[in-house]
Amino acid sequence: MDALAPKKKAKLHEVADLMLEIFNTLARMRYLEPEWIQPGPHDLSTMMPFYASLGLDPSIIYLYSILPYLDPLHASKVDFFGPSDFADFRDEQDVVDGRDPVYAHEPEMAMRPWMTPLSRMRNHRTVLIYDAKRHVVGMFEGESDGSCDPNLYEGVIFQKLDDDGQVLSCFKRREDGTEEECDAPDWDNISDEEDDEEEDEEEEDEDGDGDEDINHWDEMDSRPAGNVLRDIIRWYRELVETPGGGENTAWTWRKELVAPLYRKHGWPGESFDGDAFLADKLRAEAAEAAKKDAEAPERRRIWLERHKEGEAFVMLQRQEKLAAAKTVDEEWVARWEIWQAEQTTRYMQQEAKKAEESISPYGGRQKPEDLPLWELREVQKEFLLAGRGLEELKKASPSPPTPEALRSAEQRLVIYEKAYAASLADAERLCPGRAPFPLHTDTSLLRGRHEELSTMLGELEEECAGIRDWVAQLSDGADEARKLGQNALHEKEERRLSVQKYAEEAWERLSKEQEKARVDAS
Repeated sequence: MDALAPKKKAKLHEVADLMLEIFNTLARMRYLEPEWIQPGPHDLSTMMPFYASLGLDPSIIYLYSILPYLDPLHASKVDFFGPSDFADFRDEQDVVDGRDPVYAHEPEMAMRPWMTPLSRMRNHRTVLIYDAKRHVVGMFEGESDGSCDPNLYEGVIFQKLDDDGQVLSCFKRREDGTEEECDAPDWDNISDEEDDEEEDEEEEDEDGDGDEDINHWDEMDSRPAGNVLRDIIRWYRELVETPGGGENTAWTWRKELVAPLYRKHGWPGESFDGDAFLADKLRAEAAEAAKKDAEAPERRRIWLERHKEGEAFVMLQRQEKLAAAKTVDEEWVARWEIWQAEQTTRYMQQEAKKAEESISPYGGRQKPEDLPLWELREVQKEFLLAGRGLEELKKASPSPPTPEALRSAEQRLVIYEKAYAASLADAERLCPGRAPFPLHTDTSLLRGRHEELSTMLGELEEECAGIRDWVAQLSDGADEARKLGQNALHEKEERRLSVQKYAEEAWERLSKEQEKARVDAS
């Protein structure tokens, strides 16, 4: 790595510095905690034999030593640009995965020794690929292997020609896909610039390995590395892109949720109030969860109505099957199917009644005007959890928390307290005279779980008894129907035993929690 030319090192540092700026931008957006970011340089001496075994180019090894990474304890909880995963080339698995960044498992799709991804692709989403020889970055989607860089044609001048091949006009393509007219290019100057670039590449390739085979990534669609990475920073600043959006943060960092809040609190200006942003974000999540809960019974009722429409057709088919039966066995198989359909209809009717009777803590159907109280309960729950988390962190042993981790937990509690105070004020204003909804404690959640399992257990016992009674009435010769009934009974019994086990475990945990509460109270 010491043999790398100063010009080459400068290019590699440009990549590392801009990646760090992306990380710091995400921290300023309050998506990452600053203490999670681990800038280079890193001591990779223990990784050198592994890098050598993969034949990595010295430029890539050097880049790995200066790139920023996230604390591994937190990297798996968040998503990177695209969305993708944060890569950590101090980890052997990330290095190995990086040799085949789109998981194609084909030799021609593997990285050249002088290439590396800057992120990890997830579920055919986005991956950033850097070519150290050409100092370019490509942005690709796994689904198509095609570029997803909206600025891929940056600086490219297109021409519109008439039927005789004469230039009518020239234009450039904007980032949003629209066209912008421009002057005709100065081909002489462009040719000189391209000659200079070719000379630089020839100098870098003097010590190359002379490979002649063609690789998928050799001519990948790309742009100068600095331009791509600076665009990503700009997209975050302009909210063209927002943090997260992958599997880890799909719901809590959705663009439609956070973009308005960023603008509300001053992003990207120096006056951006990150604490107020996070407090409002918590409230927005709570309000959305409350709205979803309030609408759940109606969604369930609609689903049951649609299912009911199909049941009539199914029952008609089974009645026709019964009428066409020619043997005792065929008759009882058809009767079994009819009985099963009747049980399903009965279950659906019970579920529809539950949905219709779904009530709020103050009685009646869940109402839109109750939403501030539901939001308040959700925010209060998160506030109490944040306080509990801070207390547990302070008591952590044998390894005490770092000052940064403690400060982060304390800051989170302050933010959640602000969110709770604002939510309480709105609930009192919008729902005057109404007390907050009771908060679910560990004890109440366990009690509710035990009651739910006990109800389910009773229903399963009733269903098992019903199947036994039905099988007992079968006449001689109904062998297939008897077999169907016995198989169904076996499955129900297995499920009943499983639910019984969970109910007993829930009761045991509930008893322990109640005892703990009594001890704490005394």
